[in-house]
Amino acid sequence: MKIEGVLIADGKATVTEVESNLDAYYKLLDCDCIDIVTRKIGGKYYDIICDDEGMFKENPAVGMLNENDGSLMLVGRLFVCQHDGNGNEKSLSQTEIDDVLELFVHGVLWGDY
Repeated sequence: MKIEGVLIADGKATVTEVESNLDAYYKLLDCDCIDIVTRKIGGKYYDIICDDEGMFKENPAVGMLNENDGSLMLVGRLFVCQHDGNGNEKSLSQTEIDDVLELFVHGVLWGDY
């Protein structure tokens, strides 16, 4: 099953569709191990699929900062999506896509637990 979300990579945010499986996430994020975390962005909670070993790489790219103190929370490529309440990832709605893209354009990619 394909899901649609926002890929944050190389200083850009793009709407991206990907198969909802590990191999596709590894390829999309250019990594060998993922983590799925839930973070609050702009007042709403999202699932973020990220490189679980990103902090161990040389010169990791900033992915997400903590809104309270500006500390680094996530590094590398990020895929922002949602979940269905049963542990399965699902597509963002068009409103959610627009919200994430708007926040990114304005430099607001802060997150909180």
